[in-house]
Amino acid sequence: MHKMSRIEQRMFKRQHLEEVQAGSGLYIYENNTKGGLMLPRATKSGRTAVEAVNPKVPGSGQFQGDSYYLSMVRDNFLRLVKVLEPASQPTQQSLGSEYPEYKSVEKTQEGKGLFLYENNTAGTLMLPKQTKSGLKLVSAVNPKVPGSGRFQGDNYFMSMVRDNTLRLISVLRSVEQEEAMSQEKLILDQPATITPQGTVEHVVQNPQQVVSEVVGAGQNPDVLLNENPMDDVEILGD
Repeated sequence: MHKMSRIEQRMFKRQHLEEVQAGSGLYIYENNTKGGLMLPRATKSGRTAVEAVNPKVPGSGQFQGDSYYLSMVRDNFLRLVKVLEPASQPTQQSLGSEYPEYKSVEKTQEGKGLFLYENNTAGTLMLPKQTKSGLKLVSAVNPKVPGSGRFQGDNYFMSMVRDNTLRLISVLRSVEQEEAMSQEKLILDQPATITPQGTVEHVVQNPQQVVSEVVGAGQNPDVLLNENPMDDVEILGD
């Protein structure tokens, strides 16, 4: 088993995530939120958004989907209306068995860096994974509320920028900066070395400079600015 390059890792993660998100059976679900809901994965018919329930319109806010969306029922974002076809027993992930380090969903969805994203849809957007702060739903942008529809997340969400579901507003901490910070921490965590000339302590030369930037309401103002553009991603301003 050869060591994968960065491009191979990216392709592998996307393929494995499709396996992880695969479902079976057929169910009728109903939007359990007060507004429109953007699904984290398109249904087999290609549907990605579910409107709010309108009591005057029978069947509004409902859609058919497989067992993948049952997790949204447990989180109270959807309501299970009817089971049309029960789900089959899950099978072992082929890619996960070939590369055990990517067997878990958490490992597949792992990301690095820190970026400011904005909801680029007209409704509430459900993220395919929680952010480190626990955010799972992102409201639509409200022009009257500065910073609305925005959140901070790692580079895992870059795929949603390429799909035009999210807009990349700014780079708060690049992947390269985070890796450099991790390397610095490893150096500083090493115990001091005692030599005949005395104790030698480990230090880091030229640490990262922290620059203050206003990123919107509710955001952390102390960020690291990136000097290098992201691969295949265009940074859009407000």
